[in-house]
Amino acid sequence: MNIVPVVIFDTSAINRLSKEQNWNGLVVVLCHGFYTRVLATNFEEIAATVRSDERRDLLLSVSRSLLPGGDCIA
Repeated sequence: MNIVPVVIFDTSAINRLSKEQNWNGLVVVLCHGFYTRVLATNFEEIAATVRSDERRDLLLSVSRSLLPGGDCIA
């Protein structure tokens, strides 16, 4: 039995990840090494507080890209 470590992302971690030049590559590595978990409240917080359409779209894209390696919990 393989035990895969779980990493849970809060909104501040998603924010930091989105500022990396190659965030897509980092997400691929994270999803291969960890079971990634995103909170539903992250999506709600991003939608409610980020005023810039471009920034909001980027943060939501980063959040969604973490889902194939794990799940989203409410």
